[in-house]
Parts: sequence; structure tokens; C-alpha cells
Amino acid sequence: MLYVKKRENKEIWENENSIVYLISKVEKEFQNNNMKNRKYADGYLPKIAYHISKSNSEKVNYFTERHETKYGKLGANDINKIIDMVMELAIK
Repeated sequence: MLYVKKRENKEIWENENSIVYLISKVEKEFQNNNMKNRKYADGYLPKIAYHISKSNSEKVNYFTERHETKYGKLGANDINKIIDMVMELAIK
């Protein structure tokens, strides 16, 4: 199947197996993911930190599970962010 795409006032005919088509699909997916990630850059990490500071283990487990389902396993950077957030909440 052929697609027509306009770029800088030029029409590019693309076959769905062509490299241009594949790059445009990856580019679009990246932009979509980037938009989602910008809206909630830290995902559920602030909620996890809040409930840790309130010693609410049920909510910590709930939001950790939701975070891991949507964004993947918590990494070292995520855990460091949570620790920093908990420390900020403790100071307040």
C-alpha cells in the first residue's frame, strides 16, 4: 500500500515496508509517548511518596502496581526520586 506524505512542500510516496514509512511510524509513537510522559513526568511517584510519608502501605502498594503497569518496573532513579519526595514531605 502506498501513502503520500507532505514534508517541506514535497510529496513523498511511501510504501508501508519502506524505511521512510517505518521511521515516520517510530517518530509518531515517540511523540505520542513523549506527550504522555510530559503530562505526568513522574507518573505515580508523587502519590507513592505521599502515602509512604503517611504510612499507608495499602495505597503505596496500589500506586506502585499502577506505576509499574503503566511505566515499567521502578528503577534506581525512580526510587531516588521517591526518597527525595518523602524527605521533602517530612520537612514540611
